[in-house]
Amino acid sequence: MRQTMLASVMSMTLLFSCHSGPTVTATNATGAQVAAQIKAANLDTPFVLPGRWEGTMMISNLNIPDMQPQMAERMKASMGNPKTFVSCLTPDQVKAPREGFFGGEQKSCKFAHYTMGNGKIDAEMTCHQGGAVRTMKMSGTYGSDTYAMTMESSGSGGAKEGHMSEMSMKMNLTGKRTGECTGKEGR
Repeated sequence: MRQTMLASVMSMTLLFSCHSGPTVTATNATGAQVAAQIKAANLDTPFVLPGRWEGTMMISNLNIPDMQPQMAERMKASMGNPKTFVSCLTPDQVKAPREGFFGGEQKSCKFAHYTMGNGKIDAEMTCHQGGAVRTMKMSGTYGSDTYAMTMESSGSGGAKEGHMSEMSMKMNLTGKRTGECTGKEGR
C-alpha cells in the first residue's frame, strides 16, 4: 500500500504544477470524484502544461519500527539524498486526468479534503486495506511551470498483526516543466 500511495503522490504532483487557474474543492471524496472535478475545471484553463517534467524527491523523516535492521540502515543512509524522476505528460492526460492520478484505482481511499487554487494545494487522503489504515497529507505551492510540495504519510495496522504496525514518512517534492517530451522519460 505504501508503494501505491507514493505512486499516487508522485502522479498528483504533476497535476498541481501549472498556473493558479480555477479552484477545485472537495470533501469526503473518492479519487474518481476529484478527477471529475479537475476535468470539469480544466475545460477552459488547463491546470497543467503537457511536456517533460523533472522532479526531485527527498525523504526528510522515516519511521518504520518493525523494519529489518539492515534495511533500516540503508534507508537512513539514503535520507537527505535527493531522488530524481522524469516523466512525460501528454495533451490527452492534461485534458482528462485518470482517477488513478488521485488514488482512485484504490477503492478503499478517500480524500477527507482536497483544495487546489490560487497557487496553493492542501489535501488529505486515507486508505483502508487489509486491516491497515494509511493517511497521506499534502500541502504546497505551484506556479506556471513549477511546484513545491510537502507530503506526510502515516499508518497503522496490517494483515499481520505487529508487522509494520506503525509507520510514518515525510518527504519534499519539487519539480518543473523542462520542455517537450523526448520519448525517453520514465526509463
